[in-house]
Formats: sequence, C-alpha cells, structure tokens
Amino acid sequence: MQSNTTLMTKNNNRLALIAVALTVILILGVAGAFWYTWKTDPKVVIADRKSSPETIHIGDVIGLEVVLELPWYRRVTGPLAFEPPDGLQVLTSMKPRFSRLRFGKWRWVSVLELQAYDLGPFKDLTATIELTPDRNNENGTLTVELPDISPTSQLDDSESSLAMASELTEDFLNRSRPMPRWWLIAGILAAIVAFTLWMMRRRQTVREPEAPKPWVVAEKELFELQEKLPLPAATVFVHLTDIVRQYIEAVYDLPATETTTQEFLLQIKRDHHSALTASHGLLLTDFLTAADMVKFARLDASHGQIEDALNKAKRFVIETSDEIIKSNATSPGQAESTALA
Repeated sequence: MQSNTTLMTKNNNRLALIAVALTVILILGVAGAFWYTWKTDPKVVIADRKSSPETIHIGDVIGLEVVLELPWYRRVTGPLAFEPPDGLQVLTSMKPRFSRLRFGKWRWVSVLELQAYDLGPFKDLTATIELTPDRNNENGTLTVELPDISPTSQLDDSESSLAMASELTEDFLNRSRPMPRWWLIAGILAAIVAFTLWMMRRRQTVREPEAPKPWVVAEKELFELQEKLPLPAATVFVHLTDIVRQYIEAVYDLPATETTTQEFLLQIKRDHHSALTASHGLLLTDFLTAADMVKFARLDASHGQIEDALNKAKRFVIETSDEIIKSNATSPGQAESTALA
C-alpha cells in the first residue's frame, strides 16, 4: 500500500515538472520570438489587396480588402482612410481585425466598402492606415495602393453617356436648350385651345369639356414644382421623375410608372419604340439615370443642377408634344392612336 502511494506521488511530481518545463519553454519561445522581432524589426508587408465583385456595375457595393503583415510589437490602430475621386463614394470603412498568427508576425485585415456612380475607370487609388510606430518611433502611417476600379453600365449601351448626380456630364448639358420663353408656352396653350374650339364647332355637338392634354398637365406640374423651390434634391427628383413618367405613359402607352428605370429603358431599347426618336431616347436615358443617382445613392445636387434638370424635363415634354401636335395636324384621322386625349 505504501509503495503504491509513493509511486503515485513520484508520478505526480514528474508530471508537475514536465508541465513547469513546458511552460518555461513556451514563455522563453514567445520571449525569444518577440526579442527576435524587435531586434530584426521586419518591415510591414502588404500581403494581399483585392476587390469584389469581379464585374462591377454602377450602384454596386464594392469591397476592397487589404491584408497587412506586421511584426508582433506593432498593430493597426485605425481603419483605412480614403479620399474618393468624383464618381466614387465611401459607404463604410470597417475596423481592422486580426487574421493569422505566424512566428514573429501576425496579419491584420482592413475592409473598405465603396459605391460607384460614374463609369470611371478609377486608377492610381491610394488609402492610408494608422499603425503603432516602429522601434525608432517612426512610420506610424502607411500608404496603400488600391486595385483599379472599372464600373460598367447595366444597360450595356456604349452610346449612352451616364450623368453623375453631383455633376451632369458635358454631353447631357450640350444637348440642353435655354429655358422656354413664356410667350412660347402661351402660344402652345393657345394653339391647343384653338384646336379644341375648332373641333367642337366642326362636330356641332355639345360635349363635355375635354380633359387637359398630357403635355399641358406635365408643363403645369413642372412650373408649379419650380415655384416651390428651394426643396431637398431628393424630393425634387422624385416629383420630377413622376411627372415625366406619367407623361410618357399617357402619350406613348408605355408602362413607365410601374417599372424600374432599368426595365423601362431596356424595353424602349428592345422594342425600338417608333414614337420616341433616338435623340429623345438618349436625353431620357441621361435624365432618368441622373435622377436615380440622387434618389437612391443619396447624393446631393446644387440649386443650379436642380434648375438644369427642370429645364431638361421641360425640353423633353415640349419637343415631344410639338412632334405629336404636328403629327395630329398632318394625319387628323390618326389623332387618337398617336396621342391619348
């Protein structure tokens, strides 16, 4: 009995000595690795840089991931700092996280989420990140080169130049015209009234007053919206696109109010709608795309840009209604099928 107790005591002592030895070895190993790291002072290495997804469209969330390899005595102290160029905006810059441990080194991952609202391409992008300083109390800020970003349009139309919400493209501005004169608006309204009276006398029947033409309603609503300015940019562009979509649905019999901008523009392109000319289709594409950038990307627009957008909407309504009126005058038998009264 006594021999068994003595044997168990010896075994327990032996296990305790082994545990102590392993603990000492582990402590010495960690201390040695730290001392080696401090002595050699390895440089910070950018282990990986990548962006996702591979195919980027305007409006997509773009994830940029940067992996840094640091010596043990250094760590990341802040997220990636990035000044976006025109056409890009920063959504979030996530807090760096520890990724992997190696002998004398460890890895940290920093993620930056961006969103593109222009075609780009965006090259030579750089960001900065804050680190604890090296043993010389220097190099606390690291500059990181980011991958190039080349967004594409979901419409896949090389002839369509998309306009940014914060800065309408030159092509969009070049196709604009000055704000219509009041006498021109009055002349169009007078022509519509004269045409209605002539039709009433010709038929010599008592009829209920006709509902206002779609372009009259659209022009009235556009001027009422302009008189309410200044308003938030998002509010203006919501009302503006509703007016234009309702006008298009009334005069061209297209499902403009129940579809998204992408679906509506793709349907026009696919069906080659004969009532809408190529120039007006391109103007409509730029206008609706610019409006979506303000509404959905939560971008701001200046008062001048809002006025320009209102003028472009008036231009679209006036020019297309002029064509409808001329078509009705030359082919009175087809009036009801060309423009919905």
